[in-house]
Amino acid sequence: PASPQFSMPRAGTCSVTTLTILTLRSATLTTLPIRPSKCWLEGFEDMCVCLTVYTVLINVFVETVYHKWKREEDAHRIQRKAGFLFPLLALFDGLLCWSFI
Repeated sequence: PASPQFSMPRAGTCSVTTLTILTLRSATLTTLPIRPSKCWLEGFEDMCVCLTVYTVLINVFVETVYHKWKREEDAHRIQRKAGFLFPLLALFDGLLCWSFI
């Protein structure tokens, strides 16, 4: 729900998730040996970073529509459509990241 009680938990969870993935990614990059090409783990981490950034952007946009612009119905519609859009973004992002490996 986009009510004010859930704004901070949504934003906090997305931010903590993004920072955690970036921290794990930097730790992984320092432990992997240097090689000329990327490995599957780097592609997977790229995909996870992109998906968490998409999630943060979608949540910020829904919160802006709901609270700042006072368009509750539009915010709920965007949130429902984002539920269908996110798997498509995950598929596209996965194919894009894995194609560069």
